[in-house]
Amino acid sequence: GYLIAIFASCVVFFAMFLLWQRESIVLEYGKPDGEAIYSAIYDGRTKVSYSAYGEERILDACMYGMTGLISRASAPEYNAEYAKQCIALADSVLKQDPTSSFAFAVRAHAKAVAGDFDGMNQDLVTSWQTGKNEQWIATNRNATAQAFSAKLNDAATKINDQDLAILVVSYTGIQSIARQYRDNPDFRDRIARIVSTLPELDQRRFVDHAAAGGVDDIGVLADQLQPARREQMIGRRRVRTVHRDDVHP
Repeated sequence: GYLIAIFASCVVFFAMFLLWQRESIVLEYGKPDGEAIYSAIYDGRTKVSYSAYGEERILDACMYGMTGLISRASAPEYNAEYAKQCIALADSVLKQDPTSSFAFAVRAHAKAVAGDFDGMNQDLVTSWQTGKNEQWIATNRNATAQAFSAKLNDAATKINDQDLAILVVSYTGIQSIARQYRDNPDFRDRIARIVSTLPELDQRRFVDHAAAGGVDDIGVLADQLQPARREQMIGRRRVRTVHRDDVHP
């Protein structure tokens, strides 16, 4: 009985060690010294976490590694290899959870980086089908859709419109598209068309959040929104102009 107890303790200890070894890099992600996860992903040393929380964090690291400063500062060969590893990680997540909308979204971006645009489109659509009301995932899908807009097929373009319709009615969603809205006239016109089809309450929410987020250039939106909303938005711009020009003695 004593030897069995010792053996059982050793088995438990070894299992705990394996769990810690797999989770440690993932759980360090986001801390000041947690950048090791990017190297681990690139080198293929990162395995899918046992926990849903860990899965989400590793997928998040994959997405940031493909869209953030790291990718912009890296050579195309590095980015292609990183994307390849992220595809493998997303595949592993989907084996455990075939309805993981975020895994499909991350894999869509990775496939686009790898040049597989048919796969990108398919995964974007599947991600939307399995998580159409998740704004934070819609933000990730939209990042892919805008980065590879010329490669979207009709189905992916339609679901991107649906994602944008979600993003334009919340403050965080508008913040995620604010730079594109300011800098890209075509995108601005597209947003105007989407907002103009929404109920008046949602149009009002867009006006309020856009103004709060400092989006001043409403472009054709002023001509397409319902009259009351248009006058309110223009009035808000005038108030901000007065405040900027106000001179205090």
